[in-house]
Amino acid sequence: MKNFFLALFLSICCLFLVPSCDSDSGDTTKTYKNVTDYSDFNQDYRALCCDGTGCLYVAATYTLYKINTAGISSLFAENIASGDPFNFPLGMTVDGSGSLYVANDENHEILKITGSAVVSTFLGTTGASGSSNTNPVSFNSPYDCTFDSDNNILYVADSMNSKIRKIELGNSNATSDFASVGYVYSVSLDSSGNVYSCSGTGNTIRKHSPAGTLLNTYTITSATAPELNSLAVAGDGTIYAADYANYVIWKVATDGTISLFAGTVGSDGEDNGALLSATFSTITGIEIDRDGTIYIADTNNQKIRRIVLE
Repeated sequence: MKNFFLALFLSICCLFLVPSCDSDSGDTTKTYKNVTDYSDFNQDYRALCCDGTGCLYVAATYTLYKINTAGISSLFAENIASGDPFNFPLGMTVDGSGSLYVANDENHEILKITGSAVVSTFLGTTGASGSSNTNPVSFNSPYDCTFDSDNNILYVADSMNSKIRKIELGNSNATSDFASVGYVYSVSLDSSGNVYSCSGTGNTIRKHSPAGTLLNTYTITSATAPELNSLAVAGDGTIYAADYANYVIWKVATDGTISLFAGTVGSDGEDNGALLSATFSTITGIEIDRDGTIYIADTNNQKIRRIVLE
């Protein structure tokens, strides 16, 4: 009889237990509500990425900053008289060891920056454009790059070649054409390894399987033709896409439903506040960290904006 009442008591208690979980595990108790300013260096921010420790890296035209988890920023790397490696870095990613890989647009190369800020050319030839998949590998205005979950494959948005390029790091950096997608600006992966891309001159997001098969397209429409130039995929598979022309961020839910997420269509500004009342000016980068916080490179306002789960 004692065991019966003990079991009954435990069953009743379980009804009132609410499991704790973070944004990547689908916490529905928190939502995105407001846009706020996160940092302001008076620089033209162009690219963002987060590492595994929660630090945020921010690239300006010729400079790279690091913002730690306490929100304290520091200069991480910059152009110097000998070399001047940074020339409009437009996208970047980080591997498991903390090294950054930067799509260095106007120098037509992918840079590698170690955790101690040593800069080198990883692939491509500085200042020389091309489309070769054999040594020396060449690019034509690479806009973005991202790793798969194992950090074995690097995908590059090779904009002027209208291709996503695939680099296999575990296979002597073997390079191949992954998909032809038009004037590709941004590339991002979901937790299953599916590859998402968008083109700056269009309004379509494409989803490819890890094998390169086109699985789906998502077309965004508005009164003013969208120009999608950056996207990020959350842990639950939701897509967030920055619209350069309309100063807004669009959301594509996992069921394919498309909605306006943040900003006011056609309104250029820097107002903070509720998602659909806030304004942006020339969004060039978007990133989601491990906690679900969304960071936005608001280039013309020379700010990093932030949207947190609350």
